[in-house]
Amino acid sequence: MRVTHRTAYLYAEKVSRSYTYTHLYPLEDDYQSRLTCSIETDPPANYRQISRDYFGNTCEYFGLDQEHTRFRITVESEVQNHTPSADPLRSLAWQDACGLTGPADSGHAELTEFYLPTDMIQWDTSMAAWAREFSQGQNNLYALAESFSLWVYQNFQYKPGSTHVRTTAMQAWRKKKGVCQDYANVVLAMLRSLGIACRYVSGYIENQVAAGAVKLTGSDATHAWVSVYAPGCGWRDLDPTNGKWRTAEYISIACGRDYQDTAPTRGIVFGGGSSKMQVDVNVSRI
Repeated sequence: MRVTHRTAYLYAEKVSRSYTYTHLYPLEDDYQSRLTCSIETDPPANYRQISRDYFGNTCEYFGLDQEHTRFRITVESEVQNHTPSADPLRSLAWQDACGLTGPADSGHAELTEFYLPTDMIQWDTSMAAWAREFSQGQNNLYALAESFSLWVYQNFQYKPGSTHVRTTAMQAWRKKKGVCQDYANVVLAMLRSLGIACRYVSGYIENQVAAGAVKLTGSDATHAWVSVYAPGCGWRDLDPTNGKWRTAEYISIACGRDYQDTAPTRGIVFGGGSSKMQVDVNVSRI
């Protein structure tokens, strides 16, 4: 798979300095191998530094200490997909995936951090009771995760603009509408309310498809989905926005507890007045 991801920040007035922190390098995990990745900025950054964050994601920091009215980031990546099966989750009772401890396989995070609430992913007693009752008919972890994902897919309305980047899982649960981030947050809250370790994943979906083929929802920008942990198997991903388990169309760039751990770009500027961000993503098969 090949990805071109362009981000542009446009400022109404001159910015004297800007500092940008990014998650734009494709992950290397059971689902994919990163073949190449190059990132260029315009204007060129005065300094930049690559590191790995607490969750094992590759990050890059850019500092620009000169006046500018725009800042563009262009990423070119190539990835080899592997797409492991989620079938091993069928033989695991979901109760055996609750309350796990130990390392989370990447970075320094512990599994316990992935079933605790965060500022964005919380649940109240009514939501927890609903999840507990809904889980009673599910015999294994595969069925439970899939049933939560399909319920959100079938009962929520995908409506850009109805929520914002700081909308919480509880707010989205009440609205029953939103975008990929909201769909993922609600499923994460359901699973975590039962003590199941699960993480938020950001990335892309293939959007350069053959004539007549239908593009998946959320493919024209960065996307978000859910990853569930199964002992002896590792992390397996599913996408509530499209009601399916992860397939070869997906590329992940970061994972964490919620969006705040995985935002593709964030930072601070000095000056600039009003601003506008433009994003363009193209994902195609090599």
